Amino acid sequence: MNEPTSITYRQFIDEVRRYNTADLITALAALDPKWSQVGSTYDQWRDLSPWGLAAIARESLLYGNVHRASRPIGEAEIRHLHLLFANTYERRDLEERDGPLEILTRHTHEQFPFQESDFEEITRSIAVLRFARAATTDTTLTDDQVDGLLGVPLELGVGAAVAIWLICQAHKGQWIDVLEEPQFMEAFEGVSPGAVREVRESLTIDQAGFKAAYESVPAPTSPHLTRWGYNPLSRYPLIRLPDGSIVAPQPRYILRRVSLGSLYYTGMEQHGTSFSRALGPVVERYVGQQLCLVSGGLLNPEITWGQPEKKSVDWFLVLPDCVVLIEVKSTRLTLGARSGDVDLVQKLQQALDKARGQVDKSAELVRQQHPAFMHIPNDRPLFGLIVTAEPVYIANSPWVDERLRAMDTPTRIKSLRYL
Repeated sequence: MNEPTSITYRQFIDEVRRYNTADLITALAALDPKWSQVGSTYDQWRDLSPWGLAAIARESLLYGNVHRASRPIGEAEIRHLHLLFANTYERRDLEERDGPLEILTRHTHEQFPFQESDFEEITRSIAVLRFARAATTDTTLTDDQVDGLLGVPLELGVGAAVAIWLICQAHKGQWIDVLEEPQFMEAFEGVSPGAVREVRESLTIDQAGFKAAYESVPAPTSPHLTRWGYNPLSRYPLIRLPDGSIVAPQPRYILRRVSLGSLYYTGMEQHGTSFSRALGPVVERYVGQQLCLVSGGLLNPEITWGQPEKKSVDWFLVLPDCVVLIEVKSTRLTLGARSGDVDLVQKLQQALDKARGQVDKSAELVRQQHPAFMHIPNDRPLFGLIVTAEPVYIANSPWVDERLRAMDTPTRIKSLRYL
């Protein structure tokens, strides 16, 4: 097939629509798992990237149909569609073109999550929502609410997702209920078949439901950002086809569905903003639990000071050669901001400016030896660390720093994952 020149994203969608949706989704699911696994080489992902395959699946489910004439779809055809995807480019007037901040934000948030270990993310769900929650006294989040996120106890839900992923990996991307077949009993020992089936059902949607889920989430305001809009596969990684078969066109989403980031949005669906408020202190406790593991450090909690009462950063880590002031922010960038939409800078400021101010003010009080801060030494350098619940991948770049509140304290921004 001839190599394409740059095309619009709409032209890419039109090429995807030429294929029968059921055939294409089944072919995507049946691809060798290596094309989605972490650790693939650049050359592999250049030709068939997990984010590109997810985009092909999304556009087929949104704009294709199952009544189009069937035609053979193998790896060569999928490679061609991926090549078209990789060559999409929206030409814009010079004065409207995005800068490095917008371009890098959308590409990093599209691609970097696929380069990270899913197993770290799903185990962190249990570490935060079960263990850190149990150690947090100032949260309204309950174990019943945590277990309601997946409809089964959290640990069973995580195990169920792994079982579903393994079954799909072993059956060319298709869900086959083998949980109680004798030859698989040992493999799934400790995983409740009932829990697996319940979670599997909650992760499954048909094409009509997929379209409705897509329409329920606001699209980016700029048409040239369609590629980076919402993909319902992140919520429903299993697709029920008209013949009743269930396939996973991008199996990585099965595991990511039980990550802390994904469960956060489930909690917001179920409980609204009260879930976010209740989760905040839990995330702060989790960060403290991790900081306690730093060898040679003395961890001090948040300080209340002044009239009316004000609060310092969440944690002070006193080390032999410096003091680190840690502020935890559980807010997340919106989908539009992650796509580099027009509100990106505003959302970055909302997420990070207050934390930067808290770090600077706390550092000032330490240096001045305010009575409430006397136990924090001021005889060594002070550094700030802002910990976000989800990555803001280029948060430490000059393109972000120059748009945020100026700081006197050297400060870095890291997510829970990179803490």
